[in-house]
Amino acid sequence: MKPALRILAVPNEDGFGPSALLSYVVKELLAQLPGSHVTIWNRSRAGYNRSLYRNLIAAGLVNVEPVCNLIQLDKNPATGEVSIPGTLTLIGDYRASSNRYATGARSGNFDLVVEFGVPAAARWAAKRGLPCVSIFDHAWGQTLEMILADTHAPVTPRQRTQWRNLVAAVRRDESFTRKLFLFPQFISPPLFRTHWRSVAPHAVVHQLSGVLGGTASWNEQRAREYLGLNAPGRIVMIQGGDTPAWDALLQRLVPAFLDASAELEARRLNVVFYIPQRIADRGAIARLTDPAVARRCPRVRAFAPVPGGTTQELFPFVDLLVTRAGGGTVNDAIACRTPFVCVRECSQSQVETTLMACVRRGLTRVVGSAALEADPLRTILSEVGRARDSRRMVATMRKTPNHAEKKLAREILRGFMARQASSGACRRTPRLSA
Repeated sequence: MKPALRILAVPNEDGFGPSALLSYVVKELLAQLPGSHVTIWNRSRAGYNRSLYRNLIAAGLVNVEPVCNLIQLDKNPATGEVSIPGTLTLIGDYRASSNRYATGARSGNFDLVVEFGVPAAARWAAKRGLPCVSIFDHAWGQTLEMILADTHAPVTPRQRTQWRNLVAAVRRDESFTRKLFLFPQFISPPLFRTHWRSVAPHAVVHQLSGVLGGTASWNEQRAREYLGLNAPGRIVMIQGGDTPAWDALLQRLVPAFLDASAELEARRLNVVFYIPQRIADRGAIARLTDPAVARRCPRVRAFAPVPGGTTQELFPFVDLLVTRAGGGTVNDAIACRTPFVCVRECSQSQVETTLMACVRRGLTRVVGSAALEADPLRTILSEVGRARDSRRMVATMRKTPNHAEKKLAREILRGFMARQASSGACRRTPRLSA
């Protein structure tokens, strides 16, 4: 009989994706180890994590603590580009913060740590002799270096030195990684595996053969009701996550679709937007919450994060997703076999690398930036019209297994049990005399 464990799960602070992806693994671990308890450490998305696990929290199986996991990118609200000065201010003295990591956390007695892109947690676990499994779609030491190389904004010599010190400190923490699971190469391209081999040469690195999740607990009626769609027809979802890189684009797209109500009705096409809270009251976007506008435009709606779950509750009922190539979105779209097209994010090399890897495999298409800028409505409607190409993408997606969290959870637990058995054997083996 498998023992109940006290598990610490740590998703990084940079957006919703890490928390969503780790939730598939956490829920599967609890399914395979009944009676276990999981503590989530995350500060920037603590509320989102409480939503993800609300039923498990109510059952006493999960608790969320607002412990800061140190790395979070700041982006220029005007351009969406990663801000070197803003990120340095947001992170502060990383090395000092890593040395103090988890100080003041209410919970501290764990059997196993599972971290998603939190090098400080890997180091913290190693210093305490706790088994730690790392899961990630890239590598901060590599990604931060790429950001500095690709930035178009002015960077002072002092800021450049601070950034390089940040990269060195992050790599120091990454070197404590001992068991790492990377996503398939279309999400975690080979340069990240090369980075991990260099920075953590003693780590055992596995590449997942599939993606996480892939089955919605909601049916189509519930999904449509949640999205506020009463009219039948296809659904286009426009979802860039929480990145400011999409703020300006959304402020062009929303009025364009609100003003195309008659055409959307003729096409029997519904369009739903994810709108970050920070811009929900700006200009034309605020019209989405106007009841009069909602009556005039019944096929255009905004939606909020799914309570108790992720967008995988919605994706199976979406005919086309317009998005960015973040690891979480790519995983979820492929897991749910939802055709998706991507807007480029040239200022974020890690996202661009994933996008190009997906394009090469026929898993997505790139939305032309110039065309999108010139006529966002026509550009997206043109993508909707490429139904045959979208069906080919879905056929390609089906070659990638989903629900990889089942095998991943088994492997995590198998490794933990083997370690425990080995430790017990060592304790029972008498020392030989000199």
